[in-house]
Amino acid sequence: MNVRKKKTGKAAILPAVVFCLSILSMFSRSLRFSEPAIYVSLAGLLSVCLYFFNRGLSDIFITLWILVQLVIVKSTVENNSAALDMVQGFGLPVYLPLTMGGDGYQLGINLVAIVLLVLLVARPPEDLIGHNLHFAPYRGENNLGIRFPLKGKVERKLCLSDEKDWLLVNLKEPVKCKGKQVSYALICRNDKQPLIRHQTNQLVFFKPVEDVNVLNDNWNDKNNFKDEVWALCR
Repeated sequence: MNVRKKKTGKAAILPAVVFCLSILSMFSRSLRFSEPAIYVSLAGLLSVCLYFFNRGLSDIFITLWILVQLVIVKSTVENNSAALDMVQGFGLPVYLPLTMGGDGYQLGINLVAIVLLVLLVARPPEDLIGHNLHFAPYRGENNLGIRFPLKGKVERKLCLSDEKDWLLVNLKEPVKCKGKQVSYALICRNDKQPLIRHQTNQLVFFKPVEDVNVLNDNWNDKNNFKDEVWALCR
């Protein structure tokens, strides 16, 4: 049986940034639990832990962690003290030429949070690992008797012969293929491009896998996985 090693790459850059900024924020605030920003730091650390077990929940926590840092409210009366500041680690605020509540508060935008949002949106395709995908039939072409729609979670990225963009999907429910129950499938876009998150109607090759233990992370003979149907993926 092949033991799968946990791979990290460009997709892990954002969780690493979240971890560092959360730790820096916690120590800079002297762990005073009366400050709401401490709980934002804890949420950031939780999102990093979830990254290795549940990417969907991790994305939710990271998104919220970034959004609460986007706006800063500063008091213009009490020595420019921050009335609302959830910034983690450090911020780069740009204050708008307007005030809130008369002339008591000033609104600012944290440019660091905007950069983090860009990193979140622009993550590489391999971040599909851990995410759920949905499969629908394509033109009713199905010579293997597989019943769609199906759902599955991406477990890892594999190479079939010289094709490096195949993904191994753990199906939510086993399907019958040629009289056998299978719980895994290999998928790849028909145009050999990486799958894009949240994009609908991506045409993929769908290859049922009878024995997941024969798969190797680095190289697999495509001739051993000839059975396939086309499906629409999102």
